[in-house]
Amino acid sequence: MTAAVAAKATQWPRCVTPPAAAEAWRHLRGTLAGMGDPPCARAPVVWSSDAEDDQAAAAEACRWCPALGPCAAYALAANEPAATWGGTVPADRRPARRNERNTP
Repeated sequence: MTAAVAAKATQWPRCVTPPAAAEAWRHLRGTLAGMGDPPCARAPVVWSSDAEDDQAAAAEACRWCPALGPCAAYALAANEPAATWGGTVPADRRPARRNERNTP
């Protein structure tokens, strides 16, 4: 990497994670560390799919997962726009995001 490229790389905007999302992510990681592979780790393509059938199957498979609550909490805190998180699909999270923005 040239010095010019390295200097420019330090100027690029960095991703800013909301504090609540960072805390929710740490909680989720801690929950996942104490268990075996969650269903999403075994079939990640299904969890990231935009197809409604895949999303419904992924959400159903989440129901037994011990990380269900922390995973859903992270998705809401991070405003995740895609994929299945904690048994929720994007359409489930949209109303929650709207309500959160309208809460004084």
